[in-house]
Amino acid sequence: MGTPSLMKQAFTPYRTDEVIALARNAARRFAGRTIDEIAETEGIILVRLPDAHAEREGFCSILSVPSPKPFASAAATDEIRYSFTEEIHVTYPAIVINPLRCKNEAVVFWHEYYHLLYSPYRSSQATFFDGYSTRGVLDKQEERRANLFATHVIRSCSQEDDDLSLQME
Repeated sequence: MGTPSLMKQAFTPYRTDEVIALARNAARRFAGRTIDEIAETEGIILVRLPDAHAEREGFCSILSVPSPKPFASAAATDEIRYSFTEEIHVTYPAIVINPLRCKNEAVVFWHEYYHLLYSPYRSSQATFFDGYSTRGVLDKQEERRANLFATHVIRSCSQEDDDLSLQME
């Protein structure tokens, strides 16, 4: 048996009520903002890539980019220098939406947002590309959770809009 720091923690899937709570929290947190504003706030690269041949409405990815390794200068303690012989990998979360395939960009955005933040492969810091596999039963359950999350974020946002317009009347 390995040391605790080397052992991989098991993923416990979110229950339906937990997914709904996460969605309502996101709707409250980002109320009144566009998906572009949310992506910018969260440090997510949001790309609209029209592709008539693609089957998917969108996908998410973690982009891993090699970068020079920063280090503190020996001469000036408050100065940062960069080593071009050593590198680190900087990761950027990204959501790609195909506007030619989707009817509602917000639904696709929130679905992929769920995958970026809450799906098991995303939370393990693994890099991946081109969406979420739907080959296995567990993956299909995770797709249903992402759909549930997106539905409840949109529903909560529209409910808050309705409440706000009632208050203004």
